[in-house]
Formats: sequence, structure tokens, C-alpha cells
Amino acid sequence: MALIFSRAKKEFLSAIVLALLSSSLFSFDTKFSGAVTGEMGMPFPYALGAGDFSTACLKFDANLYLYATDAMTFYASGSVLADALAYKKDLLDLVAYDEAFGIALNEAWFDYSSDYWAVRIGRQINAWGTADGISVTDILCPKDFTSIDSMLSANNRIGIDAARISAKFDQYAIDFYWIPFVKTNALPTSKYHPITNDFATDNDLALRLAKSRKVDISAENFEYALKASAYWKYADVSLYAFYGWDRFPSEFNLYTKEDGKAVYFEGIHKRILMFGADASIPIGDLMLRLECALFPYNAITAPFTPIDEILSADVIPSDRNNKMTFLSGVDWMPGGWILSAQYYGDIVFGEMAKIIRDRYIHLATLAVSKTFFGDTLSLSLASLLQLGEWNNAFMFLAAYSVTDSFTVYSKFTFLHYVQEVILDDYKNWGAATIGARYAF
Repeated sequence: MALIFSRAKKEFLSAIVLALLSSSLFSFDTKFSGAVTGEMGMPFPYALGAGDFSTACLKFDANLYLYATDAMTFYASGSVLADALAYKKDLLDLVAYDEAFGIALNEAWFDYSSDYWAVRIGRQINAWGTADGISVTDILCPKDFTSIDSMLSANNRIGIDAARISAKFDQYAIDFYWIPFVKTNALPTSKYHPITNDFATDNDLALRLAKSRKVDISAENFEYALKASAYWKYADVSLYAFYGWDRFPSEFNLYTKEDGKAVYFEGIHKRILMFGADASIPIGDLMLRLECALFPYNAITAPFTPIDEILSADVIPSDRNNKMTFLSGVDWMPGGWILSAQYYGDIVFGEMAKIIRDRYIHLATLAVSKTFFGDTLSLSLASLLQLGEWNNAFMFLAAYSVTDSFTVYSKFTFLHYVQEVILDDYKNWGAATIGARYAF
């Protein structure tokens, strides 16, 4: 059965691509756009890895819209990536040249929309939640966690292979998702990734993250999701339900290879159930954003400390408890500035004996941005502070539009861990990155 569904997945994606190509002959309108982005970065002199590259890649993105009729649209988006450090292996559908080159099909879908209903089939990206930074309900699409910059990015969603059926009314909408092929977060699993090369114990035993165990393709493993939204003058409100698989692995198998020089962590994913709600409420010049999600009987991983106990075990287990996450945030745009602040909380209910973590974890974020000189120069700062532990992260970005099509930018990332971590070398880490982007 798994083999049948595996072949079906390949045929499913191939059919979408062929439909996109063939329909171009008959479409009334075609829209093509793309961009070429080059990026290079190095850690700061005080940080681990100083003198080496923290990123070095060249990426070509292409987007194609085919409007067959007013109601039918085909869309495809893909990337070709040359990545010297093999950061993005988990994101790619095709990998070559020893993981340094690859192709990713980001989205490829067919959409039919009428006045009262719509259907979208194929690989698609859908955003849940109201917050631009951290979001507690945005679990439908997995995320890109292959690098620190991508972790801090608000645009790090990965497309899911799904069918979405929507019912539309004047002020209401309902979306139902059927997801036959499970996708999970992209993690830094490449053997060339700087993080995996730097992780080591006092005994020079390397710690490496292996690719997570795939969820078998079968009817009993399908995912289902529902979103119901209301759009009123005084507020936008959405309700969510998701029955699927956790995007981060909840358990880990540990193993070594023949040379015995590294311990590999193989992630195992567990079933989850989520019920959530969010609201966006305008209050004068402010926009109040609220989100809450309940995870009944949720699998929670034991932490990766102490390291000696982990290395002597065969598995890092999980235990199931009820968990709730929530956030409140506010957006304010005075005089061309954009300010966004959020407070996030994560609380576990019930017995904590098998879960060595705080019952309540909370953090705050602040983002500030402003454009200058006729919107040609953009400056932004994003920050995160874990309250109680006081661990923090900052990212500063400066971008200048040389022309409407050509942009150069630089960004600076800082991490600071106050509390004990597995690798003390990463308690203070930072990197500077420069890049350029040409869009057409």
C-alpha cells in the first residue's frame, strides 16, 4: 500500500506540472516573474566558525501564473539553488553534486473559484494565524529551520501537497484541507552543514542531526484541517482544527555509524490534534492580534540535557500532556514607522515528572522597520527575548533599492544564551551577511 501511495505522489506532482505546461497553449493570459539572489556571510571574529563562511549560495526563483479563464488559474513556483554549504538539503526535491546543488518545487497548484465555492489542488502554501512573527496556530505548513536566518524569517513556510475545498459567503469563509502526503519542518541534516560539523562533545564525538523518519504514506496517516473565518467591521476572527503529525520530531533514535566518530539523532514524528482561534481587532491606529491553540494529549520531547545521559541511551523519549500556547500582539504604524510587539506563552498541564522542562515558558518579540529616501532604503530590527531565562536573539537588516529591480542588502544576526546550553561555544554567536537580488 505504501508503494502504491508513493507512486501516486510522484504521478500527482507530475500531473500538476504537465497540466501547467500544456495549459499555457490555451490560456488567455500568462504572467511570469523571477529573481536571482546571491548571498555570502561569515561569523563575527568572536563567534564559533570565525574565518569560515556561515552562508554562501546563489538562488534562481521563478513564478508562473496561467489564467485559463476568469475562474481557473494554474500556478507554479520553483527554485534552483547552488549552496556551497548545503544548508537547504531538506528543502529540495532533487539534490545533486554532493548536496551542493538542488531544485525545489515550492508550489504547483490548480485553482477553480466561483462566487460561492472554490477548490485548489496541488502543492500550496497557506498561512494560518494573524501574527507576522511567532504564530501559535500557523501549523498547517511546515517551516524552514535549516539556518538561523530562516528561523527568524516570517516567510519560511514550505508547501504542502493537498486539496483545499472552500465555501465563500459575504462575510464568512470555510476551508477544508485533505493532506495525503505528510511534510515536516526542514532541518539542518546535511553532512556539510556548519552546525553539524561544529557540534561535538568533550570526547570529540560529533553530534549530528539525521533526516527524520518519514511518515508512511497510507490512508490511516492522512492529515485533515479546517479553518472557519468571519470578517466583520470590528474584527476578523478565525477558528482552526488540525489532525495530523507534529512538524518537529517529538522523539529521537540515537545511533552511530561504523567509524564510531559521531552520534546521529533520527527524529520520529507523532500524531497531534490542535484546536485554535485568532482575532485581529482594529483600535484606532493600533491593530490588536490575539491567538490561542490547545494541543490535547500532545507529545513533548525530553530536553537534550544532560548530554552524558543522552549518549548512554538509545532513544530520547517523549511523554504526552495537554498543552496550550497563546500570544497577544499589537501593530502600530506612526509616521511611516512599523512597530510590532508580541507576548507568547506555552503552558503544559498535568503531571510533569517525565518532562524536564518548565511548566510555563514565555517570551517577547519586538520588530521595528522604517523606509527612507523615497522608500529606497529600508531598515529593520527584529528581536526575541525568552523571559525568565533571558536568552535573546537579534537580527538587523538594511536593504537599498538601486533600481526598481536591483536591491542590495546586509544583515547582522546575534544570539546570546544566558542559561547553560549543550555547546558553550554557541552561547554567544553572530554573523554578518551581504547579498544582492535582481527581480524581473
